[in-house]
Amino acid sequence: MKVLLLSAYAAQSQQLSLLEAQMVSLYSALAADCILFNSTYNMDSFLAGCSALLDKLPDRVPGVQDS
Repeated sequence: MKVLLLSAYAAQSQQLSLLEAQMVSLYSALAADCILFNSTYNMDSFLAGCSALLDKLPDRVPGVQDS
């Protein structure tokens, strides 16, 4: 079983670009069997960030309504 623990972390000056960091988090979550968050805030901010990122990507599925 692959478990992913996500939490907020401070950005570093030599960190990957914001888009790369967001994509790594998204792909890691998609590959995990279970995702754990250390707070409700981190869960809510991760899900909101995923939604915002997917809205910006050019290959979003047309006609799919957000719930």
